[in-house]
Amino acid sequence: LIERFSDEPLVRLLTGHGNIGFARGCNLGARMAQGDRILFLHPDRLLPSDTVAYLYKVEQGLKRPFLIGALLVDAQGREQNGSRRALLTPKTAMIEALHLGRFFPQSRFKHHERPLPKGLAAVPAISSAFMYTIKQDFMDLGSFDEGYFLHGADIDFCLNVRLKGGEIVFVPDLDVPQIGSVEPISRTERLWHEKQKALGFSRYFNKNYGPVAAKPLLWALDSAIWLRYGVKALLIRLFNKR
Repeated sequence: LIERFSDEPLVRLLTGHGNIGFARGCNLGARMAQGDRILFLHPDRLLPSDTVAYLYKVEQGLKRPFLIGALLVDAQGREQNGSRRALLTPKTAMIEALHLGRFFPQSRFKHHERPLPKGLAAVPAISSAFMYTIKQDFMDLGSFDEGYFLHGADIDFCLNVRLKGGEIVFVPDLDVPQIGSVEPISRTERLWHEKQKALGFSRYFNKNYGPVAAKPLLWALDSAIWLRYGVKALLIRLFNKR
């Protein structure tokens, strides 16, 4: 990358800091960015041409602070589960963890199995795989919480935007395909990723529900999170399964 973009004035590569985590890495890039708009894009995503110009048109009329998400699709063009989401609450978390979505379809955390809206649609939350916003608003809201290392920072930030009265919208006619994959492959990588998920979810609930939720509820949530991690870790160790 350094060799390829060394003469490109519009590209700035930041190196030498090691693996500082997703949230810190995004915040570092945001601080260094010189434009007034920010687009967070995962490294396995292909950005369609003229996307930024299109997003600038979409943002007109939106209430600040806003976040704009796109239709995340796999190599076969199927919508992936990060495109549009509910907010993560004890209810949505338990429904997903216990696979009760068929009984409570309107209370699911993941919305990718719902019919696509015909146009721009308000949604509770989106994924950092594709997240567009105004830089000043991002910084004013405190940027991503760097207490999250890998998972949870984006959904936490979506909650922050909503608490500040902002808008989060989903653009169904902007396809952003996945090319290749950065998913963990080895057993060690999978175990590490599952642990990071547990740490992220635990931090999210204790941070956002700790001041208002009853202690027994938080204990139950934490117990469920770490029980899930234990079961997943056992399956990975025994069968190398996801």
